[in-house]
Amino acid sequence: MELRTLLSLAPAVFGLLGVWLGAYMTTKHEERKEDRRLARESAYLATLVVAHLDRLVDDCLKVAFDDGTYHGVPAGDDGLCKETTTPDPKFSPLELAVDWKALPVELMFDVLNLPYKIGQAEVLIRAIAEHDWPPEYKETLLARQYEYAGIGLDASALAGKLRRHVGLPFPTENPLMREAGQTREQMLEQQLERIANNKANRA
Repeated sequence: MELRTLLSLAPAVFGLLGVWLGAYMTTKHEERKEDRRLARESAYLATLVVAHLDRLVDDCLKVAFDDGTYHGVPAGDDGLCKETTTPDPKFSPLELAVDWKALPVELMFDVLNLPYKIGQAEVLIRAIAEHDWPPEYKETLLARQYEYAGIGLDASALAGKLRRHVGLPFPTENPLMREAGQTREQMLEQQLERIANNKANRA
């Protein structure tokens, strides 16, 4: 009696197993499909963001050495007052049409938080400028050099993390950097150290 009962239940049991196995395989297929999509989206996102970060590093490097002169002469219209010769670097990742969920949370936060750091630097520089004096505007120019040198290093480190995350190659130095015998990062670090020592000596 028990054997006949079990045999009669067998088709139903196998039917349920078939339904479960089919659902499991469908789920796994969709998961693999989503993983492949995220991998492609992550590679595209990283490539796009790294290109913008590299441009940001270049722009920050220019600002880090902007001392308010042009060929050694104060850059103001009157030829007496110093004036910045480089525009403030910008980085607007939210304008990029990408799926940010393709990145790990930590990397996504670092990228999206970078504009906030730039904004904070701008606020600090404006506050110093309000109490600075012509014709040198020394404190403003030093603060601007220092803040953007730091942002340039942050952007470079972030670009490195993104490259490693998706396996992108690291850039070769351009001819100007090779001629100088230094990388962008080394130049930014030296400028930070120089300004910090300048402040320490005046303290």
